[in-house]
Amino acid sequence: MRTSHTFSTIVTLLAAGATGALAQGRGNARPAPAPAAPAAPAMAFAFAQTCAPLAAAARQAGQPSAQQLAAARRDSIRAAMTPEQRRDDSLQAANRAAGGSGADNVSSRALAVAGQPGNGVLGGVCLTAQDSIVQQVVARLDFDNFKNILRGLGQFGDRWAGNPVGPGNAPAVDWIDAQLKSYGYVTERIKYSFEGQPREEVYATKVGTKTPQEMYMIGGHMDGRGGGGAINDDGSGTALVMEIARVMASPDIQTDRTIRFALWNNEETGLNGARAYVEQRQLLQGIEAPAKSGKYPEPKWLAMINHDMLLWDHGNPPMVMQSLSADVNVEYQLNSKFASESAQLGLAFINANRLFATNYPAQLSNAMSNTDTGAFQDLVASLSLRDGRRLYEMGRGSSPTYHQPTDIFPTFTDQDYRLGFNAIQTTLGAVAKLTEVKITPKAMTP
Repeated sequence: MRTSHTFSTIVTLLAAGATGALAQGRGNARPAPAPAAPAAPAMAFAFAQTCAPLAAAARQAGQPSAQQLAAARRDSIRAAMTPEQRRDDSLQAANRAAGGSGADNVSSRALAVAGQPGNGVLGGVCLTAQDSIVQQVVARLDFDNFKNILRGLGQFGDRWAGNPVGPGNAPAVDWIDAQLKSYGYVTERIKYSFEGQPREEVYATKVGTKTPQEMYMIGGHMDGRGGGGAINDDGSGTALVMEIARVMASPDIQTDRTIRFALWNNEETGLNGARAYVEQRQLLQGIEAPAKSGKYPEPKWLAMINHDMLLWDHGNPPMVMQSLSADVNVEYQLNSKFASESAQLGLAFINANRLFATNYPAQLSNAMSNTDTGAFQDLVASLSLRDGRRLYEMGRGSSPTYHQPTDIFPTFTDQDYRLGFNAIQTTLGAVAKLTEVKITPKAMTP
């Protein structure tokens, strides 16, 4: 009965429409065109994919090959290790070669090629000429150097910033400062008080060449807790920021917009370091100082991207081995004032992962929580990258090293460190593209 009634109703409506058209003298006329749909708003963080072939640059005579440069860098890293660290590094390499617990159980993506859709990129996305430049920049990241930074941070223990402050906190701040300076940056510090005691945190800046008055912020907190080495929480995020800063410090790399590298303190006590930055710097955004100098001590914030725990994705309940579905988690907060802009930025990071990360995929979720982006999320587009979704996985016991003495370097395998390295590739790929990175090699002197 319901079907018959519905059919009769449709026939009646069609007949009424035809009668109305005949009454207006246009029984056989084409219907008037529907009004054009309003144009979709432009994505603030859109990733256009117009293919353009890019010829590979020829290596000049006498210039070392990529393999030679990589070997020299590995040698320099091992030279800085203690004998015990060199022994551990050799054992891990042998373990990986034998297919042991440190061996990767994930497939590597083939590098995409400009003008050739689908080559190593999910969904047949085509690499553009600009993407090829970004890819060259991302290729300068060094997996061993990432681990070496983590070893350096681990020497200061958990770097607790509470009250009383841990013995490793201030020395770690100084060490981070010295590392950034060794890359070529002029560092700056935020000084503030926590429960009446002085605290400091470091940041460094790569100034944009065309639009220096706008910037993207990349952050991670250097303090930890639990009595271990705070390697994952949050040595991993700190090392990510520092490794990206190292690559971007190269004199032949330029960006149109500014990038700031911030290493927050006092995250574990309530995001105090990030909040101190906001309180001291928010009202300085976009102000040229001195006037007509072309210098902007605090460029306008375009986005804040934070990194907090990147190494452990072993399922829930956690397994000994890394989960076969391990991925990089990109989060924004749905009920923040900039949720729409943050979601668009998150999509840019998912696309960057597809283009530039070599092993692990990324997923986007909208329940960001308990991280330094909380101080920024109602002021600017904000993301957090993690090894697990904060509320749905980490908050339900997926990370057994969380605030524990076991959060130390030997706990994690190369497989775990590789997951963190893919987060570095994802962030650098996205930020390099958003800031319109360029490689401008200087002419060789005779």
